Amino acid sequence: MPYGLGFLGSSLSLTHLVGGLMATQAPTTITHKMTMLMMAMNIHLWYPTAMKRLLIISLLAASSLMAADVTGKWNFAIELDAGSGSPTFEFQQQGESLTGTYTGMLGTAPLKGAVKGGNISFSFEAEYSGEKLHVVYEGVVESASKMKGTVKLGTLGSGTFTASKK
Repeated sequence: MPYGLGFLGSSLSLTHLVGGLMATQAPTTITHKMTMLMMAMNIHLWYPTAMKRLLIISLLAASSLMAADVTGKWNFAIELDAGSGSPTFEFQQQGESLTGTYTGMLGTAPLKGAVKGGNISFSFEAEYSGEKLHVVYEGVVESASKMKGTVKLGTLGSGTFTASKK
């Protein structure tokens, strides 16, 4: 098996790994993951086997978080000090830049934010009972279809959110 990863204690070939990456990741992400994998493969001569496995698993796990792309429609479940809500968001992501639209009890509002690695943050301005609010969401993208975190609704309070992609 060419380019076998026998030092991982697995019959997985580099061809299988690259094929899986190419099917699911953008070209820049593939390049980043391949660079990290090649670096990990070069250290196999001087790291003990258990350490090599742990390092490679850690590198691949970390690189998968760097690939978070939240573009699309999301359903949120919000738990606040004073109640709950279920707004929807539509995100457009380009690199780390995030834009989109909030739709919920506060109306409809454009949002801006960022996705850095597995972390997401975004905010928007809204009005509630004549009071202007700066709403801030901060969280973690757990997978391509799940995220969770905290929300601050200006003077109305704060809480937590979970979200799933439609």
